Amino acid sequence: MLEKLPRIVSHIYSIILILVSWVIFAFEDLSKVGEYIKAMFINNLIYDKQSIYYLQNYIFIIIIGILCSVPLWKKIKEKMNEKNSKTFEILSSLGYMAIFILSTASLVTDSFNPFLYFRF
Repeated sequence: MLEKLPRIVSHIYSIILILVSWVIFAFEDLSKVGEYIKAMFINNLIYDKQSIYYLQNYIFIIIIGILCSVPLWKKIKEKMNEKNSKTFEILSSLGYMAIFILSTASLVTDSFNPFLYFRF
């Protein structure tokens, strides 16, 4: 059925399914899952003070996430392959190393680690 619908519908369906399935890992007590899903979709439909706070503090990370979720890198790679593939390989390797170092530094400096699997 999803194959007949436009691609954006299946993409939104996947995102909602992933969000709801991650709720299982957020709690040790499964009785709170229903309340959490209700809060996700019914209580805060548009925005509240907390969502504005997170948007202001994490706007840079959100923009990076949006840019990394589109096929921008594929198009850049195609353009660079036309000119010089070695330059693109070096730049992408440096970019991956920078992201790895920044991610590791962020995890190490946080006093609370939100990584869900550390709880299990």
